Amino acid sequence: MNPVVNEQQKANQESELEQLVSKRQLDLLFQEMPRIMLAAAGLTLVLVLLFWKSEIGNQVRAWGALMALGYSFRLLTTWIYLHGGKKDLAQSRRIFWLNLLSITFNALNWGVLGWWVYPQADASSQGIIIIVLIGVTASAITTMGYQALQLGTFVIAIIGSLVVGIALSNSDQLLFTTILFLIYIFFVLKNGRRFEQMSRSWIRLNEEAVVRESHLQKAKEEAESAARAQNTFLTNMSHEIRTPMNGILGMTRLALKTPASNEQKELLDNALTSAEGLLGLLNDILDTSKIKAGQLRLERYTFAVAHLFKEVAAIIRHPAREKGLSLTIDIADDVPPFLYGDGLRLRQVLVNLAGNSVKFTSQGHISLAVDTVDEVAGHVLLKFSVADSGIGIAHEDLPRVFERF
Repeated sequence: MNPVVNEQQKANQESELEQLVSKRQLDLLFQEMPRIMLAAAGLTLVLVLLFWKSEIGNQVRAWGALMALGYSFRLLTTWIYLHGGKKDLAQSRRIFWLNLLSITFNALNWGVLGWWVYPQADASSQGIIIIVLIGVTASAITTMGYQALQLGTFVIAIIGSLVVGIALSNSDQLLFTTILFLIYIFFVLKNGRRFEQMSRSWIRLNEEAVVRESHLQKAKEEAESAARAQNTFLTNMSHEIRTPMNGILGMTRLALKTPASNEQKELLDNALTSAEGLLGLLNDILDTSKIKAGQLRLERYTFAVAHLFKEVAAIIRHPAREKGLSLTIDIADDVPPFLYGDGLRLRQVLVNLAGNSVKFTSQGHISLAVDTVDEVAGHVLLKFSVADSGIGIAHEDLPRVFERF
């Protein structure tokens, strides 16, 4: 792949991820809005009721009306965002700016408590107003912290108005209070910025996990599709090759029935054995495809044990004879002469095991045996074994016996 194209793809993916993270932050911000407004409206109502009959009751009631107007505007923008259908990042940001205007209006309304109501209140009421405004701005870290710009606008508008109110009340602690509030604003904004970064990192990790999962799912589907295509190919090829192979087997068997010299018959026998071995290999490939596709079914029919061993011996006798190996068959007396099951699959297993014995035995013998292990209510448990005098398998290599290749 062209490195320039690859880098461009990475840059595009990074840009898309950043836009996705920004969109998700806006989603979380607006999802928090109903809870924020409910808590703020409740606090506003409590303050109005608390100061209803006090000397600043008229100012507080007017302030409550302004707050209700601001909440109505925020409720409208929040409803548009949450229920206005699917939106892209640009549309979401336009609604965000409208919401920022409503939040600024609400923040200035909270500030009215500071620059208008505070100077006219008594000392105890001033203390309540300061506590309320500090609490409102502190709680905004976790509710508005997804967007530092929104949090900063909200906090500065409220605390700034409170500082103005303190100045208008001719407090002799103005300088000290102003410095204290500036420090407070600094730490609130710093923590808000940290919250925004943490939330952005969390959202990014979550979205990256979603993207990775999507890629893994896609790769899995592609791999499964490739495996299905491979199995289909192997199945079709096995079927196609079996037809001429059966023709070769049939013609070879017919040729063996014609007059021929011993040497010719031996050659025909070798050809028949090789053709049967190749047909067995094709059957194995077809079975492998069926296993992968979950379509392999075991058949049930009656077969003779002695005939089964005879067929296995016929397949491996010639290669064993070529290596000078003796072949013995041992069927225990208590083994039933006829069994009910899938004789073809059993023969395949025995042929594979016996073939490995021939392959890895240079001299000596190979024996095929079957013994009865248990018999209960018409069911018999048999032990089939293939033994040889070959090199065997080292104990430490036994765990690798069933590994591929």
